[in-house]
Amino acid sequence: MYRADHYFICDYLQMREWVLSFAAPRGNDHRDHASWRADLRLYPGEQAGYFRWGDEPVGVSEQPGRVFEVDNLLTIAVPPPAGQHVGGYGPGGESAAHKLLKLYVAGHPLEFGLSPAAVAHVEYLFATGDRVDVMFENHMPDRTVVEVEVEGEREVCVGIHQAIKYRSLAAADAGYPLLTSRVRSLVVAYSTEYPKARELADRYDIPLMSVNREKVLAGAR
Repeated sequence: MYRADHYFICDYLQMREWVLSFAAPRGNDHRDHASWRADLRLYPGEQAGYFRWGDEPVGVSEQPGRVFEVDNLLTIAVPPPAGQHVGGYGPGGESAAHKLLKLYVAGHPLEFGLSPAAVAHVEYLFATGDRVDVMFENHMPDRTVVEVEVEGEREVCVGIHQAIKYRSLAAADAGYPLLTSRVRSLVVAYSTEYPKARELADRYDIPLMSVNREKVLAGAR
């Protein structure tokens, strides 16, 4: 059913984690069965896929942690982030779920309060060597830097700290004063409803925006 043969390499513990997280997706408890079907279903672009139980409706991708990159042999040589699994991350430790969301943000400026004329730069590099996930230019305000996180209260809080840093770097990069209305920053994630994250974001004027994961993943199908 695909244009070419593909493979996905991961460690045993990753597959075990996915198997143990089985949650009877349609309310059917088949845990007493001797076997159960699971698919590694690819999106139409054939660059990413989703680990799916056979009882889950086709097209539903509710858990970003199950999104993976195919043909990922080169990523095996890249040490994964601490506590993460071999093969689940691309170069630099970026997960497929994070990459899809980042590209979605870059391709949908209107959804994030920007003008149609906004120009997106993915992985914009500052003089310090820092890279912001997405930076938009050519709109009001002049620049908007976007830090992308997948989900999790700790991760979103880290993203807010990053957004604070990137806001200053984007201003200095353009020669603007540090405290300027010409640069803003925001954090985008699949889920942002975390009390600590909301409090931190309000304190430092960093808008938090949630995106429906199905809309993001639909673009990869």
